[in-house]
Amino acid sequence: MKESIGGAFMLRILIVFVIVFVTFIGIALNIAKVYRIKNGVINILEQGQYSGEALELDDGIGEKLHSYFERIPYTISKNEEELKNDYCKDSVYFEGVCIIPGNSSSAKANYYKVIVFMDVEFPFFDVDLTIPFSGETMTIRKYES
Repeated sequence: MKESIGGAFMLRILIVFVIVFVTFIGIALNIAKVYRIKNGVINILEQGQYSGEALELDDGIGEKLHSYFERIPYTISKNEEELKNDYCKDSVYFEGVCIIPGNSSSAKANYYKVIVFMDVEFPFFDVDLTIPFSGETMTIRKYES
């Protein structure tokens, strides 16, 4: 009888550790995906020498960002208007990403802060969070020929 009680206790401990491990790995993979998306958006802005105008699908940078988001499954379940009001005041909001202009001392140079969001949802604990991850571009200079 003692062995069966000890075996059941060990099985419960093993199940708890497996659940914690799988949860940790799932969160780590989602964070890695969000950082990859953030870095991809920053690379597109730097390579296209983004100048701060509104992003549309018919311009070069907007088209590149749209095709990038089509290849990577990135969706935000939170209301977009709420995200715009909370994080993206006076900035460009494009397909779930905020692009906020930074201050620069030169009129021909600027940098941008990029904010990408990750949804964290634990339905058993009734937890639903949206976590922002941000990064900045290098200084983007507009060279005139």
